[in-house]
Amino acid sequence: MPPIIPVLKSDINTITKPVDIIKHVLQYYVSAPKNINDTFANSEISFRYDDAELGGDSEALAQRVTNELTDVFSRYFPNASTIDVDVNREQVDEVRYNISIDVLVIVDKIPYTISQDYKVDANGNLAYTFQGE
Repeated sequence: MPPIIPVLKSDINTITKPVDIIKHVLQYYVSAPKNINDTFANSEISFRYDDAELGGDSEALAQRVTNELTDVFSRYFPNASTIDVDVNREQVDEVRYNISIDVLVIVDKIPYTISQDYKVDANGNLAYTFQGE
């Protein structure tokens, strides 16, 4: 049975497609503070928390994001043959940077790929769009 995520949208009540689950987890991960986030298979993770704690250390931030998302996707997709999270961070200037998160999950020999790029401004605000499927 695929994982199910309940949602509060007018047209749907649950998310069951793997690509939609990946998108939902990533969206929530970047927007929710850590202390209110119990959505991810009993894991409290938050990009905003990680960035505030480790933002000055690109390597440590990328490693933490990779570890946390790999763990969460492993819980959502326990039968996946592959779960690969690749995180890259590029410093724009002293306070701004770009970060990209690429996720590959293979379930029943079907690959689901999402690439998410963020621009983090001087105030810590994120701008992003989803790419791929």
